[in-house]
Amino acid sequence: MSNQIFLSESEKRCLALILRRQKAERSPYIPIPFLKLVPDYKRVLKELNRKALVSYYKKGEAVGLSEDGLYLALALIREGY
Repeated sequence: MSNQIFLSESEKRCLALILRRQKAERSPYIPIPFLKLVPDYKRVLKELNRKALVSYYKKGEAVGLSEDGLYLALALIREGY
């Protein structure tokens, strides 16, 4: 059995965007309005949260990457997302 996580293009883009913004802001959490560049970002965040790749902070006003989400986002950035 494999532990692969299948992600849509929007989910991949969102993970990469979160990591880039975390590095730019030097903060483990970023405000959700920064993610409005991703189409249907609310649904995408719910899916990523369900897959345990992101976590909400401050009653859903901000979002951060989990450890698995961080490593996956790093790999996606290396791929060019």
